[in-house]
Formats: sequence, C-alpha cells, structure tokens
Amino acid sequence: MSDGSGCVLRAIGVDRHFDDGQRIIHVLRGLELSVGERESIAVVGESGVGKSTLLHILGALDRPDGGDVELDGKSLFSMSPADLAKVRCRSLGFVCHSRSELDAWHRKIQDAGVVESGVVESPFGWHVNFRDPDGIPLEFFLPRADVA
Repeated sequence: MSDGSGCVLRAIGVDRHFDDGQRIIHVLRGLELSVGERESIAVVGESGVGKSTLLHILGALDRPDGGDVELDGKSLFSMSPADLAKVRCRSLGFVCHSRSELDAWHRKIQDAGVVESGVVESPFGWHVNFRDPDGIPLEFFLPRADVA
C-alpha cells in the first residue's frame, strides 16, 4: 500500500545524534529516503556509520532527534504509543541480530500496552506471541541473522 505517490516508507530530514559525555556524535544528518511499493533496498556501510540506528528509526524502535518517518503517508512519530505498537505489530518486520535486540523490541511492544506476550528461543531464532493493544492475537518467528 502506498500514499498515492508510490512511496510506502519515507524518511524526511532525519537527524540522530548521541552524546558520549565528551562530544556529540552526529550519526544521521538530514537523511532523506523513499522506498516505493515492491521496492527492495540494502543498507550497507562500514561499522559505526549508522546502519542500525537508521533501521531502528525506520522501524519505530527509536525516535529521531529531528525529522520524521512516514509509513503509507502517515507520520510514525506523531502517533500515540498504542497506535505505534499496532503499526509495529501489523506493518513492520524485524530481523534481530541478537537476543538483546529482541529484548529491546519486546520491551517496546510491552510498554505500548501489549496484553500478554511470550518469547521462546531456538537455535534458529525466536518464536514470539502476544496480543496487540486491541486484543488481536499475533504470532510470528524472528530468524536469527547470524544463522546461515
């Protein structure tokens, strides 16, 4: 589904920085990105250039310091936590690299009003089941990125 322009996901002027106590590290500055319907993209680059930060923002797991992200023409970061949880549950997919990433994602959905949830780990990934804020049961498998 798209917003009529053919764009499904759009990052508009996204900024993200981190303060390490000694300096401010600008990871993303004014990032612009548009992904169209049925379009595939790859995010590549050296370690530390902001790939995971970008993906966390696009997946609404983290908020930008500036700018916005739209999904189907709707601003993700102007949504209520419950509506954002619904979007994460119904419209976005994630591949977690580690258990800590899964735990961070799991906390996000719990903080947004998930009724009940559970995670079962296997050598190949995590089986997750829960009820979204409307009580709709959801169940899925998150593959581990480090398993070929």
